[in-house]
Amino acid sequence: MDILTLCYFASVCQNKSIAKAADSFFISRQALSKSIINLEKELGVQLLIRSHSGIELTPAGRRLQE
Repeated sequence: MDILTLCYFASVCQNKSIAKAADSFFISRQALSKSIINLEKELGVQLLIRSHSGIELTPAGRRLQE
């Protein structure tokens, strides 16, 4: 875990979108998504529920956001 990954996560939470968060950091959506997936693996919890309509925070995701 590093500060940049936490900034990515915070941006995803704020924007409710991986695409918008990736655009704000000028990185690909795949790179940002992979970073969040790696964070989830490191923490051992799912942080986001991904769907076609966007993302939703899990209870663990809400705790990390706070």
